[in-house]
Amino acid sequence: MIKFYEESKTGNLQILLNGLETAYDNTEYIIDEIEKNGGNIFMLERKIIDYQIDISLIRMELNKRLWNELT
Repeated sequence: MIKFYEESKTGNLQILLNGLETAYDNTEYIIDEIEKNGGNIFMLERKIIDYQIDISLIRMELNKRLWNELT
């Protein structure tokens, strides 16, 4: 995934980041609702970890690009 993010345009990364952050927030909400009803959240917990990783990687790439523009 890192290579994909490195090769993506900045605007596309920003759109992707926004979408992933929204999906992450929605998944957290769904997990809370399922836990209230005593349901199994294992698969959703794995998905939220994937979102966290992708969000972090995109933010690192965007920060790297911003830093390069400033120097």
